[in-house]
Amino acid sequence: MWKRIAVYYPVWYEPQPLAYYRIHAGSHTSQLIRTGANIANIRLAIEVSQAYLPSDISSEISAKARENYAFAALNIAKKMLAVGDFDAAIAQSWECIQCSNSSQVIESLASLINLVDAEHYLEKMTEYVDQHGGNDIGKAGLASLSIILKETPVKSVKKSPVIIVDAIFFQLFKTGIARVWESLLTTWVESGFAQNIIVLSRAATAPTIPGIEYRNIPAYDYENTDADKQMLQQICDAEGADLFISSYYTTPITTPSVFMAYDMIPEVMGWDMNNPMWREKHQAIQQASAYVTISEHTARDLIRCFPDISNEAVTVAHCGVPATFTPAKSEAINSFKTKYGISKPYFLLVGTGSGYKNGILFFRAFAKLTSSYGFDIVCTGVGNALTPEFRSCTSGSVVHTLQLSDEELAVAYSGAVALVYPSKYEGFGMPVAEAMACGCPVITCPNASIPEVAGEAAIYINDDDVDGLANALCEVQKPAVRQSLITAGLAQAQKFSWTKMADIVSSVLIDATLLSINLREINLIIFPDWSASEESVSLELAQVIRTLATHTDSYKTTLLVDTTGISGEDAELFLSSVTMNLLMEEDLDLTDGLEISLVIDLAEIQWKVLLPRVHGRIILENENQQALIQAKADTLASYQLTSFSQEQDKEFFFA
Repeated sequence: MWKRIAVYYPVWYEPQPLAYYRIHAGSHTSQLIRTGANIANIRLAIEVSQAYLPSDISSEISAKARENYAFAALNIAKKMLAVGDFDAAIAQSWECIQCSNSSQVIESLASLINLVDAEHYLEKMTEYVDQHGGNDIGKAGLASLSIILKETPVKSVKKSPVIIVDAIFFQLFKTGIARVWESLLTTWVESGFAQNIIVLSRAATAPTIPGIEYRNIPAYDYENTDADKQMLQQICDAEGADLFISSYYTTPITTPSVFMAYDMIPEVMGWDMNNPMWREKHQAIQQASAYVTISEHTARDLIRCFPDISNEAVTVAHCGVPATFTPAKSEAINSFKTKYGISKPYFLLVGTGSGYKNGILFFRAFAKLTSSYGFDIVCTGVGNALTPEFRSCTSGSVVHTLQLSDEELAVAYSGAVALVYPSKYEGFGMPVAEAMACGCPVITCPNASIPEVAGEAAIYINDDDVDGLANALCEVQKPAVRQSLITAGLAQAQKFSWTKMADIVSSVLIDATLLSINLREINLIIFPDWSASEESVSLELAQVIRTLATHTDSYKTTLLVDTTGISGEDAELFLSSVTMNLLMEEDLDLTDGLEISLVIDLAEIQWKVLLPRVHGRIILENENQQALIQAKADTLASYQLTSFSQEQDKEFFFA
């Protein structure tokens, strides 16, 4: 009816709920869900609506609509399995593939079934089809599903929450950011956090790390970003993702995301923000729920460029130093020099090209050395040839432009007179940390994040001071200065660990999955026994909400309501009924004061992050003891509701 009206007349959409109704086990809606009739009705509506659409697009749009509702049925099936309603899950699974038997729908359903007893599930689905019948789309889908389940090995159970990582950077570049993500993923396998991760490998470019679950997806195309967002959202929906994080600025449409900032070089240097890469970066920043930066300086630049981001939303996680980077033995250094024809002491430059990397400063300073002919120069990560401007400063010396593995780079650091790193801006400055870890003295500029990394273990010169750098190149050759820098550098490098970074980032990701709970200064939790009579649970919930909502500290309080034993939708409607009654009967307005948040299906790793931020538990007469013990909330301070009533005009005594 509404769609027929919308075809011929203007329609107003009001997003604010103006009426509420409650779904319970005996409600008509619940019965429709248990039989799959809710999706069957939608299939019929899509079929009827197809006649209203333009003929040239009606088939395509209708197929897309059916696929969307196939995923809706799949998500309901997941929820039914979570609350132990196996029959409802079977009915929704059958309706899922009657809507669409596209490869993505069938593969997603197979992934769900593989998390339970796949053989038993498929047997029950077949029995259900024999009893209830179905359309040809569904029967073809069931045949495809059977083949996939028989051919695909059972996947390990993915722990909640599910976090999608888009490994796009490995498709684009092989620079330091690739090292960051390969190190994080490897460390997460060791810690067990990888069980919560699904990595999207663009055109199979992500490194294969045992213990990581992958999904191969198409390569990224900056000319087709909108379609990519839709694809990412479909993947997030199919995998039941709680959170998304990209290695390089991609985003889904609605799934919450965390943004990792490596630097703000384009913004600080005034680059063209119309470049598609930087447009996508800014969109990802504006869409994110939380932020990780690899240095304090990058965090400050991020907030300065985007003032709407609060300090509390940004977490700093310094990069680590791979175990490969340790001081090399003299034999390895000699072999390295022999292999590459390096016959003199050498200065090392890593990734020092033109522009903000400021390589020209070194070459101009080097040309000022009266003994420059006594040194070679090793450049790595800058291509195969120097520019004429650089080359004109190296008369009498050999410049070796090398592409080195990490193992060879560690030896190169160890054998160098010094790493010279005159960069004008760094998001972190990984070569500085790597050099220090290898016992290599560092000459650099006190710009951006570099002092965070180098500390007191470097010689600093201004990024335009040619004479100052020439003096530093001489100073670093003095044995006492050199040994002092090596000792300080080895100690400074110990501060940077991939394990530490991985722990910080994983904590941010888990914390971001809890943002919808809307924690405040004061957070209290209750564990209702939803199996008790509806009347008793309603009365007790109303009493708790009334007491906290009328307290003087209500505006800074969140009441967390555990939903163990009831679906999230049912709990939300139950709570809506209680609050609506309080509004109607007692004129109690909850819009500006107390925050009420449902705690739905939290995993142990999420409870571990949440509980330290909960101030206490309110004791209920109808309380789910098993749920609170399982959540380890029995260790929280517990309070009778009367405690808050008696403190009506005072601050909470534990605040």
